[in-house]
Amino acid sequence: ATVDIAAVGSILASSSNRYQPKIVSYVALCKDPLILLQARAAVWKCKGLRRMMIRVLFDLMSANECITMKDSASPSAALRHLTARDTVIFRCVLFVCASTSVLTSTHCDMCVSLMRSIASRRRGVIATLVMQGLPQSSVDFLVRFIPESFQDASELMSLLDEKDAIPLVERLVTASTALSICVANSSRGEVTAKNLLSASLDTFVDGFHLVIGPLGLPVSVFRDEENGQDIT
Repeated sequence: ATVDIAAVGSILASSSNRYQPKIVSYVALCKDPLILLQARAAVWKCKGLRRMMIRVLFDLMSANECITMKDSASPSAALRHLTARDTVIFRCVLFVCASTSVLTSTHCDMCVSLMRSIASRRRGVIATLVMQGLPQSSVDFLVRFIPESFQDASELMSLLDEKDAIPLVERLVTASTALSICVANSSRGEVTAKNLLSASLDTFVDGFHLVIGPLGLPVSVFRDEENGQDIT
């Protein structure tokens, strides 16, 4: 516990001499592991500090899960809390890994390990992030390095089926990411992959009118290569 508190203090204070982190107890850290995400970009850029932070975060997440399961009113309430917590952590780590301005290397093994661990044990995190919207760089990283994202195929299909509750534009964004996940990880379950592919394509068909415009509206299809004028 003493080592973890010292590590957190170093992580939060390392990026600025003027920044004085609030002293917290080990119990407080276990109750709120997200404190570590207050670390500045300089910590993520330093390989040693980043690896230290991820290691401590692993331990704090495990302790926090035990506390949450014990103190929550019901198992379902605990699961909702933990899913929300892991969604925040996953999004932050994914953004850092996908941002070339933060990490200059291809990827950080410990960060990838953390995200794969979350995706494998916490159903719904990937689907939630996809529905909320991710930058294309984050989607590319997710598809390339997190094969466990395919485990949320059922949740993604459920989102695509929510035609009345979710706006079409949001479902199109979800379908685009779901299709990428499906193509990259089809070997992990061919039947599921086919179903996800079908649901994604159905959504694209539903949204085709957004491309061509309302019925009866003239659309300029052909343009001159030199001046760009309409030659339809």
